[in-house]
Amino acid sequence: LDACVALLREHNTVATIITTPWEEITGAQILEAMEHADTLEEELKAFIQKKTSEADALYVEQKFKRAYEVYTQILGLKPYDAEIRFKRMKSLFLSNRQDSSNYELILEDCSFLSSIGFVNEEMNEIMAFISDGNEENR
Repeated sequence: LDACVALLREHNTVATIITTPWEEITGAQILEAMEHADTLEEELKAFIQKKTSEADALYVEQKFKRAYEVYTQILGLKPYDAEIRFKRMKSLFLSNRQDSSNYELILEDCSFLSSIGFVNEEMNEIMAFISDGNEENR
């Protein structure tokens, strides 16, 4: 049971996990766990803010690979956050702009961002860089 909870915690550190056997838990206890949703939401927001600050600091320190990893964690919790997705994409690009193995993922993020109306000149420059590099390699 502890191993299962640990695996769940790797993906969601703030979730309420009920481990009491069904025959030993009351409806009131389940309801109490569910009623803490506001607290959990606040904890989740605080966690996301902490992770965003961490990723932003790594970015400023030009530790782009690590920033990319932390932004990816945040997207696991907020997959439609355009600003975080842009920062993740830009971190991956800046970690090694010549690494063409990253281009597909970068362009996927750019496509997603464009599809939701996210407009950014830096994103356009990154797409142009990748496009120009691909044309030169043909």
